[in-house]
Amino acid sequence: MRSEDIFPAIHAKQIPRCPKCVAQLQAEREQQQQRRRRPGRPPKRGNAAKRPYAPRRRSGHDNRSDDSDVDDDIPQGGVMKPDITFFGEGLPDAFGRRLAGHDRDRVDLVLVIGTSLKVTPVSEIVSWLPPHVPQLCISLDPINHINFDIDLLGHCDVVVAELCRRAGWDLRHDMVPRGQAVDGPQKHPPCDCHLT
Repeated sequence: MRSEDIFPAIHAKQIPRCPKCVAQLQAEREQQQQRRRRPGRPPKRGNAAKRPYAPRRRSGHDNRSDDSDVDDDIPQGGVMKPDITFFGEGLPDAFGRRLAGHDRDRVDLVLVIGTSLKVTPVSEIVSWLPPHVPQLCISLDPINHINFDIDLLGHCDVVVAELCRRAGWDLRHDMVPRGQAVDGPQKHPPCDCHLT
């Protein structure tokens, strides 16, 4: 599934669910409820089969709440997975083929944002690219096992917003406060070679 298909739910801060899966789970749940509700069903074995059917008595201890227990029976399935790879999953073969046969020779900038780069094979991409490609890392914590050309340490959203401001780009997003400015000490003052 394409991630664009679930953007509305994600932007609304909701878990995207597959309508077909939810409908199937609901149907299974209703079938279970129907099997449980059949009145007058006699017991199937033992001496109890000779007695007339009587409803089961409840014990004096009742753990039910005001909410229906039936609502707790449905599995929480149907979560839609976008076209991303989750932690612990292997990357598809197409990823390596695309990187080696196409992207490696065409990339002109590497931006690494908000990761520790501790999990392979993604952690190896930066060192696998040609050395002439500029590499920029934006992270709250430094990444010491890879030498980037530029490390920008701080909250990623603040650093990205400041980069956009300095580039003259109007970054509009609900999570970025209007008029946000970065004010902090500079370890290295800018030199003419970095200014455009």
